[in-house]
This record gives sequence, structure tokens and C-alpha cells, in this order.
Amino acid sequence: TNTLNGTGTLTTQGTSVVTGAINFTGGKTWVNQGTVTVGGAGSINFGYSSGGTNTLTNAAGATINLSSSAGEPLTFYTGTAIFNNAGTLNHTVSGTHSINGNISFNNTGAVNVGVGTLSINGSGTDTGTYSASSGAACNFGGGTRTIGAGAAVIVNGTGTVQITGGTTYVNGTVVGTGSFNVAGGTLAGTGVISSDMTLSSGSVAGTGTLTTQGTSVVTGTINLTGGKTWVNQGTLTVGGAGSINFGYSSGGT
Repeated sequence: TNTLNGTGTLTTQGTSVVTGAINFTGGKTWVNQGTVTVGGAGSINFGYSSGGTNTLTNAAGATINLSSSAGEPLTFYTGTAIFNNAGTLNHTVSGTHSINGNISFNNTGAVNVGVGTLSINGSGTDTGTYSASSGAACNFGGGTRTIGAGAAVIVNGTGTVQITGGTTYVNGTVVGTGSFNVAGGTLAGTGVISSDMTLSSGSVAGTGTLTTQGTSVVTGTINLTGGKTWVNQGTLTVGGAGSINFGYSSGGT
């Protein structure tokens, strides 16, 4: 185990490989301007053991590869943890791997899941691109994620980009050739989703109007609740054993 410690900003511009547990702590900011690969059984442990506000920034034009066998290649101990992605984040390993739910993940760049499943379990903001290859998945697994008013998220690929937990507010737009799915958690907000959708479980909830413009398929029970208005401007099919359950469980109009 090694440590990146102390206050101030450290910038790396070459090729960096994390093969073991790296403690990232003490109020450190790490700016990657090159390529960082978290490989082997490697992990970056935010806040161990002295806490502080620790920020990992993947700069525009830079790359971080999550290739580790660790269940949480980006994990958390204490303090405040922030991961800002303005470059490219690649998930390149089979199996399911997570960004710990205590790490705020803000994406203005590109997230590519080539194989396996990447679960982003914390809160944050999104204005970038999410792509999943066939058989792969990128999950919004927890926390509160926000696509702000005026912001656009692009969903590409033939794999799955989906909400599986927490709440995702779409106050801007979701576009692209991929499918933006709801498989748990809550879809909220007052924006527009023009990409196709499959809704298998979870809720469409909260106040305000959410508009869908693509091809949407409800295959399980979807709760429409909390005073939500859902305007379909595309094609909505309630198929299989699907149903829309008005008012469960918070009521509203």
C-alpha cells in the first residue's frame, strides 16, 4: 500500500499504472493529464486514513482505465471524495465493478463501458457521454444524479445505460442512439428524453413534466407518483407483464 497525501495539487502527464491499494488522502487534488490505468487488483482509496477533501480530476484529453479485478476500484474511507471526469473513463474488465457511493462523480467527458458492468453509485452532475458496448452495462446505482437544465447527456452503444438505484433528475435532455433504461430507482426531473427507453422496474416520480420522444417500452411495474406529469411524444408500449401504477406510493396528481 502506498499513499498520495497532503494538500495541494499533484499533476501526472505520463502513463501511470495502479496495481495495488493507493491511499488518496489529506486534502489532495490529483489531476491526470495522461493515462492512468487501475489494473491488477488495484484500487484508489479516497480518504484513508486522514480524510480531507480529496479530488481526482481526469482532464480533457486524458484517460483513466478501470481494469482492476477489485469490486470497487475507486473506494472510500472518510472525508469528502470527488471524481471529475472531463476526459475519457474506460471500463475494460468483465464482471461488475463500482465507484463507491460516497464518491461524487461529475461527468463532462466520456464514459465507455466496453465489457462488464460499471456501477456509478454516488451523486453528481452529468453533461457528457455514456456508451456501453453489446453485453455491457453502465448503471446509475445510487445517490442523486442531475442532468441540469440546458445540459445534454448523449447515450450511445448497443449495451445498457440504466438507472438501477437512487434518483436521476433529467432537467436537460437525454439524446443519442443508445437506450436509456429504468431498472430500479427513480427517474425524475422536467426535461426531455429523446433516446429509446425500456422501463422494467422503479418509479417515474416527483413534480413537474417529463417528456419522452423515442420508443419507450414498459416491461414491469413502473410507479408514476409524487405529482408527476409524463408526456409521451413518441411511442409508448406497455408490454409483457408491464403496468403503470398511478400514485404508488407517494400519491399526488
